[in-house]
Amino acid sequence: MPENRNHPPIANGQILPDDPARRIAELETRIAALERQVVTDDLTGLLNRRGFAAAFTSEHDRIRRRLSRGGLVVMIDLDGFKTINDTHGHEAGDACLKCVGGLLLRGVRSMDAAARLGGDEFALLLANTLPDAAIARVQRLSLDLNRQMLPWRGQNLFIGASVGVRTIGTNDTMQDILMQADAAMYSQKRGARQPPRHLAQALQNKSRGPDALNPPTATTDM
Repeated sequence: MPENRNHPPIANGQILPDDPARRIAELETRIAALERQVVTDDLTGLLNRRGFAAAFTSEHDRIRRRLSRGGLVVMIDLDGFKTINDTHGHEAGDACLKCVGGLLLRGVRSMDAAARLGGDEFALLLANTLPDAAIARVQRLSLDLNRQMLPWRGQNLFIGASVGVRTIGTNDTMQDILMQADAAMYSQKRGARQPPRHLAQALQNKSRGPDALNPPTATTDM
């Protein structure tokens, strides 16, 4: 005899009346949870590459339609992460990634996007922001990242990071932007780290391009 898959809901031995609205709401909740899983990095709770791509596409569309003041992509790569993994183990490495993920989440607005693209590589999308405000925020973020210490089994592990930035032009693709911001980030990683007082100017220079926004005139506006 075939199995009946349309059993009515039962609670405390009582058959409950069918409630289509309730069933639809439960289904929508499950779908929303699955959609979040698809775009979320399991370890850090940040967006993954797929989620970042969706955020970039939305902001780029707003820029093209002149509904956004402009956007900035920030590439972040941790310095010495391999040493932490090799010396203290992968558990310490995971704790380091979670620590950085928490710092990035606290540093972005609801309209921005923070993502872990893979390994120890992160990206931010600062949306609908003017150049001076964006550069000031990146400067503070870089300083915070390079002051971060992870308490680990009686030691404090230093977490350092190199940062590269690129403004979003109307004709740019996400691949273009990530490649250019990545190149700027590795340029900083290869060279001596910029002293804090010079970081804003360095980031400003790296953000320039044929479609870049006007250079900032101040670094105090948020």
